[in-house]
Amino acid sequence: MKDAWIKPRANFMKCNIDASFCHTHNMVGIGILIRDDRGHFVQAKTIQVTPLLQVQEGKAKGLLHAMNWVIELGMVNVVFELDDETG
Repeated sequence: MKDAWIKPRANFMKCNIDASFCHTHNMVGIGILIRDDRGHFVQAKTIQVTPLLQVQEGKAKGLLHAMNWVIELGMVNVVFELDDETG
């Protein structure tokens, strides 16, 4: 069972990043979700990356895309979170 989402402190956003790995299509799917300190949806984005990467590399690529996107959006006070599953 996955842990419940934990909200960030007041006036912060939380950006959750997850990755899925598809050997058939030789790609990594990355999902990025931003919520406010009350848990309300703010923005979401999905990305497909090729070629297929190892799990830790795929998650790192997801974090990099999320950080760049948050900067493009001009957001500040953002906490980034990836799941702790290894695959």
